[in-house]
Amino acid sequence: MNRLVDYILRLYPIDHVPLKRRVMLHGLFWGLFFVSLLIGSGFPSDTIILRLIGSTSFTVTSSVFFYVTAYLLPYLVLRNMMGSSKV
Repeated sequence: MNRLVDYILRLYPIDHVPLKRRVMLHGLFWGLFFVSLLIGSGFPSDTIILRLIGSTSFTVTSSVFFYVTAYLLPYLVLRNMMGSSKV
């Protein structure tokens, strides 16, 4: 397990990642997520339109939940903690 973590951290270090690379990797991840849902979800009798709608809605919902929990909530908590210490 430690070897896997070391490999992933060498491939994508957490600190000092340029914004352009971070955006590119997030886009690549959500694109692969969408394609995997498009191919692997639904019934064989579903039309491509139904699969597109389902995959798009699930990808957008998942990405919104991820960014809210990863970026917005820590920002709001830290802002609240900083504001309460000044009072």
